[in-house]
Amino acid sequence: MKRFILAGLTTLTLCTTLISTAHADSTAFNPYPPLSSASDRIPPSDLVSMAQRGGLREQGIPGNLGLASAYTLGQIGAKEIVQGAVNAKLLPAEAVSDQGYLNQVNFQLQTQVRVR
Repeated sequence: MKRFILAGLTTLTLCTTLISTAHADSTAFNPYPPLSSASDRIPPSDLVSMAQRGGLREQGIPGNLGLASAYTLGQIGAKEIVQGAVNAKLLPAEAVSDQGYLNQVNFQLQTQVRVR
């Protein structure tokens, strides 16, 4: 019985390792892949959550409490976050001029981002 359990665990470990290696990619992992069209826009709540987690840090948008502070001080708003996502190629360039989308992002900022 122990022999079967040991053989099963060994097989499971080898299969898991082989599958992980087969799916490995030499390029950096991007959890926010580029979108193909304007209809595929990131939902505003996801965009703000991504900014909070630091997903737009390379575009000059601070994460966590830095975002909350900058938003509270009026240094960063919906337009800056959307522009950061455009610069990161996560949104189409038209998103910056879409007032409806900007309003939705602004609403999410108001509800999600708070200084604690």
